[in-house]
Amino acid sequence: TKMLRHGEVHGKPLTSKQKGLFGLLAGGGKPTRLKKKRDRRLESR
Repeated sequence: TKMLRHGEVHGKPLTSKQKGLFGLLAGGGKPTRLKKKRDRRLESR
């Protein structure tokens, strides 16, 4: 949440997509796109 308030990481500003993702994660949400990619990796093992 500090990243969202500050608005930058390593001196570079966050994009609106990054802010949305970090906001979702900070609020306890689950990003569905990332879950699908992770599931595909597990299937290939």
